[in-house]
Amino acid sequence: MSKYYDALVWIDRHEARIFQVSAEAASKFVVRSATREPRSHRESRPPDGLPANPDREFFQRVAAHIQVTHGTFIAGPGNIKFELKDYLDLNDPAVASRIYRVETLEDASDAALIALARRFFETRGHRDMAEVAPSPALPRDHRGHGERGGILAALSRK
Repeated sequence: MSKYYDALVWIDRHEARIFQVSAEAASKFVVRSATREPRSHRESRPPDGLPANPDREFFQRVAAHIQVTHGTFIAGPGNIKFELKDYLDLNDPAVASRIYRVETLEDASDAALIALARRFFETRGHRDMAEVAPSPALPRDHRGHGERGGILAALSRK
């Protein structure tokens, strides 16, 4: 792989599939959650913003795979993708600062996720960049998360 690579993390409550991609190659890592409890949608959040019982060990193992990425795109169903972003904001700000998009995305094949990651990061100019700079073309909401559905629609038109 090249010196810099980007990552796409597809995450749900049971596992995270982490794809580290460059222009030339891709690697896949799977991190499984030890927690198998169903989550109630009515749980309230404590003041730190994380759910009462987040799977912190799961988030730590996912974060270990994106420590040296040039940029990261987090996707998946439900709210766990936002919980991972919130966890990183609180516990690993350096990694959190390199997350460029958090997007709702139902399950997709590995090949489709790798293609999505490459298209997304190519539109941001990451292939030959030495430094990361935010793109004004991809707006973020007040929490730093991407607009829902925006990137998939934009990339499908290219």
